[in-house]
Amino acid sequence: MKNKKITLGIVFIIVMSVLFPSLSTIVYATEIINSSYNQESQANESTTDQIAEINSPISTENTDNEIPRKENLESNVNQGQEEQTTATNQEPLKTQDELRNETMSDAMTKAASIPAFIDEISGMASSLANSNDLYSSVMIAQAILESKYGTSELGSSPVHNLFGIKGTFNGQYVMKDTLEVINGETVTVNAQFRKYPSYTESLQDYVNKLKLGPGIENGSSWNPNYYSGAWKSNTQS
Repeated sequence: MKNKKITLGIVFIIVMSVLFPSLSTIVYATEIINSSYNQESQANESTTDQIAEINSPISTENTDNEIPRKENLESNVNQGQEEQTTATNQEPLKTQDELRNETMSDAMTKAASIPAFIDEISGMASSLANSNDLYSSVMIAQAILESKYGTSELGSSPVHNLFGIKGTFNGQYVMKDTLEVINGETVTVNAQFRKYPSYTESLQDYVNKLKLGPGIENGSSWNPNYYSGAWKSNTQS
């Protein structure tokens, strides 16, 4: 396109020099050609710059920042999966045979512990029951349930509190969290529980409760006949 305009300019100069053999005319025509050429050059440079801008690669600054971030995220996810897999490998699931064996072992331990516990308290329970119109079997069964056959925190030595009776015994007690209903809501409170020197005192407190009613451990009962249904004299057996 540029060469075509230059050719036309030369032809124009020749024609003008023939028709108007004047130096000023030739110079004017030459300036016109140079002006056209400069405009063409500037237009071409602008177009070239635009094309270069379009073809230039997109800035990778943000992309470069995102790639490490993505890689770090993937690394953390992979690390978490590896740790979970490692933990799973370290703690394999127990088979049914293993679970069955553990259950049988627990049952045998209880089977051995319960008779031993009964032997330990049966003499004391029988003596107290016979002298207070009560059933020793009921006392022993209640002690097994409340104290987990003497293995609970309260039921075992040195506390010896078989029935979870609160308060103090000769000034002795232990503190333990327990659930209570206050204003209609079940809340956890840290309460005093009696600490006995032996199971004999614990069984005696239980007898007092059955014979004198709830609250007697605090000095007075609001209903002495509350547990009268557990007395031998009030049963048909």
